[in-house]
Amino acid sequence: MKNGLSAIAILLALAIPASAQATQHWYKNNILIPEGSQVPTLIWGTTTISNTSGSETCRTVMGGEIHNGAAGSAGLYFPAFYDSFDCISPECEALRSQPLMKIHNSLSEWGGGLGYTSATSPPAWFEIGGVQLQWNCPERTEGFTGSLNFTIENGTSVGAAPMKLRFTNEPASGQTFAGVLKLMGYEGQEAIAAK
Repeated sequence: MKNGLSAIAILLALAIPASAQATQHWYKNNILIPEGSQVPTLIWGTTTISNTSGSETCRTVMGGEIHNGAAGSAGLYFPAFYDSFDCISPECEALRSQPLMKIHNSLSEWGGGLGYTSATSPPAWFEIGGVQLQWNCPERTEGFTGSLNFTIENGTSVGAAPMKLRFTNEPASGQTFAGVLKLMGYEGQEAIAAK
């Protein structure tokens, strides 16, 4: 009987296209989030934007919602809030001004989802697109425009071990935007995972 079940499992796996096998979904506390359910999340950590004229490091916080797409499509992310604070920039401080990183466009233009780099190599990634940030010293304004492409380390424990998101992005402007952020459920500090 075992061999018959194994053969059926292999046939089913071969019948499912590789793209469908590689679709990622959001999980909360190791349970698949049902289609149509939205889970509020909190993302926080440290980000650094830098180029040839200097750098700025800020504490960053974002709020938003995750949910799994319709008909088994990949998980989605919708941001609702973004802020940076406690920014440090040696270049701004040399000008005796307070550095600031802020959103340059509307959050409604940001959006994201889950995926894999390939169907056979499943390092998970999470992308937030449409990002426009502005880096300000009173005497200088520069910005970042592009997508944030994160590698994922899944959350494993409620409140104690949230999901980790690591990213380094280099847009055509020659700036680098990098950071390590954490993501967890907002209401109960749920462990969030992508599988």
